[in-house]
Amino acid sequence: MQRLFCTILLCSFAIGCGDSTAPIITPPTKVCEKQTDCGAAEVCIDTSCQPISNAQCKTNEDCIDGQKCLSNGNCQIAECEVDSECCPGGAACDKVCQNFTCYGTECSDGQTEPCLVVCHEGVKRCERGAWLACDAEPVVPEEICIDDIDNDCNGLTDDGCKVCAAGEVRTCTSQCGEGQETCTAGGQWAPCDAPLDCTCDAGDSTTQPCGNCGEQSGTCSPDGVFVFSDLCIGEGECAATSAESEACGKCGSQVRLCDTECSWQKWSECTDEGVCEPGESEEEGCGNCGSRTRTCTDTCSWGDWSACVDGAGCQDGEVQTKTCGLCGTQTSTCDTQCQWSDFGICENEGVCTPGEVESQECGNCGDQTRTCDDGCQWGPWTSCLGAGECAPGEAETQPCGPDSSLGICEQGQQTRTCNAVCQFGAWGSCFGAVFPTAEICGNGLDEDCSGSDMTQPDEYEYNNSCDQCTWLGDDPTTTLNATFDNPSDEWDYFCFNGIDNASVPGFGERVKVELSNQAIGMDADIYLWRGASFSSAVSSCESGTNTDIGNNNGNAQLIGPGDESLDWVETVGSNDSGIFIIGVKSWEATGFGCAKAYQLYVKGLK
Repeated sequence: MQRLFCTILLCSFAIGCGDSTAPIITPPTKVCEKQTDCGAAEVCIDTSCQPISNAQCKTNEDCIDGQKCLSNGNCQIAECEVDSECCPGGAACDKVCQNFTCYGTECSDGQTEPCLVVCHEGVKRCERGAWLACDAEPVVPEEICIDDIDNDCNGLTDDGCKVCAAGEVRTCTSQCGEGQETCTAGGQWAPCDAPLDCTCDAGDSTTQPCGNCGEQSGTCSPDGVFVFSDLCIGEGECAATSAESEACGKCGSQVRLCDTECSWQKWSECTDEGVCEPGESEEEGCGNCGSRTRTCTDTCSWGDWSACVDGAGCQDGEVQTKTCGLCGTQTSTCDTQCQWSDFGICENEGVCTPGEVESQECGNCGDQTRTCDDGCQWGPWTSCLGAGECAPGEAETQPCGPDSSLGICEQGQQTRTCNAVCQFGAWGSCFGAVFPTAEICGNGLDEDCSGSDMTQPDEYEYNNSCDQCTWLGDDPTTTLNATFDNPSDEWDYFCFNGIDNASVPGFGERVKVELSNQAIGMDADIYLWRGASFSSAVSSCESGTNTDIGNNNGNAQLIGPGDESLDWVETVGSNDSGIFIIGVKSWEATGFGCAKAYQLYVKGLK
């Protein structure tokens, strides 16, 4: 039975009962919640203080990979145990240790902000209270051809690659407006000549510090420069880190400091006090029941004792008092030798110094005070003064953007956040807004938000189909200055009545059509169809057949903007009268805007 008891009691503490030399360990009885509840040679394990020898580890090397040796001797997966382990070298930083994990304090988890890697735009995300790296495309030393990205951030896009035709011009923009860029002889786009001398975009706003922790709001002017208000809002009561002092007590002084949020801290304790109040006097016995006196000087120190006056001592049992401390009193009693006893302890003191002011926060960054009265007791708190319009961190949003909602224009949203002094900061950038831009003629979009797309039809419109050709009369001889009036205008049609007159053999009548003076970037071709009647001519035109004209003479299709000519000679021995339809086809009209001009010479059947 005794051996069974030994086995139950001792073996539960990992001590072999058969070993007579093994020590008997008394189970720990001291309860703990944290390591500091235990002694220097103990560790807190499972809410009880145990000998340090019971710990699993002493250093991180005693734990498996990925675990840390905690101060209680336990191995655990942990990044930190105290705040200093989250900071390089143990120095102070904006990180804290929570549940064995390091968290930053610079942002809220899930929060995002736009960011730049040199010239590449991206977004950065907050994780565990700290900003992760910007996800913008990395900058590389060599340009990647034909991706329309300035890969090496040297201010040129696709430099070193032939991306355009020499002399070609296109519209470009900067943050400050529109301009043009021209293709160089090497096939590269030269830098955009749009203005760059601005610091902001329309709709942007910002803030800058002013005064005592205040803020000035700024808005972007039409010139692209931030203009700041003269009003400094949210100022504190003092300059951050400044100090002031005032007299207190018995010729002493007290100091208060202005904190980093421009608010006064509490007054310090009164220091460098003297021993008495100026003008105060005290008396003591001397000689034969005599007395002498001394008076406190302006520096709160006792003056010299007066000469002893015999017989002027106090009366037995007489009591005198003087003030002390915080409105307290000290008592001295006259003894049988006509001598005043030493003053006793200071009794019945109050809680503050008369005139002392105490403050506390209230409301949204507000402040209220109370003043110590003449009885060294605190008076009532004042009403809450200086409260702000919001609570720190509070945010509100509002719509922003262009005044018009027509065309491409869309409203965006901007946000402002309450700052540390409980004042709303300036409105942030307007996200999601689409502002008016220069109108592109005839592309079906209303870029300037005027309510309609711009077109520039010439005097011959509407002539975009075979059956709506512009009528030129009987065998005309004329030169037409026409245009393709919008990017989707691919065909212009002209028609006339051809009359077959008598002709000398060998010198037959002919129809001549010439296309010249094409605008830069154009490639137009000319076509000719004929029919005995208007309807048959339209049918030939719509089917694209050249049966009556002849395959060799019915069209002129040359690549590029050069002049083109179509010359059709009448058929000998037949009547060639009929309706002739001329088609001008633009192969590259799309994307080149409105009013791409050309000149068309027409000579009828003569």
